[in-house]
Amino acid sequence: MDILTEIIEVSDEIITTLKEENFFVETPFINELELKREIQKQMQYNWEQTESMYLNDEQFLQIVNDLIADGISNGLSDLIESGHVQAGVNQDGEIVYSLTGKPLEL
Repeated sequence: MDILTEIIEVSDEIITTLKEENFFVETPFINELELKREIQKQMQYNWEQTESMYLNDEQFLQIVNDLIADGISNGLSDLIESGHVQAGVNQDGEIVYSLTGKPLEL
């Protein structure tokens, strides 16, 4: 078996385990496919650098944290663009957000 096939199989196992543990329910800002893709990229990088594809805890947590930050940022941007949230700057120069009262369509 070549390394790319092994990376795909191991990343599939990781995603399956995370699904079984309700990871994607508990972390709604993480897209399953994006997480799998980022895990595979990191595994490929690890293989090229150390000839071991496996992630350590720090690498996995960094991927998760980056995806959460991106998901929240994109979600907030979508809410601002749709008119549900309004952004402004307060007296201290900090960016602040408030709801506009526009009803959300669920």
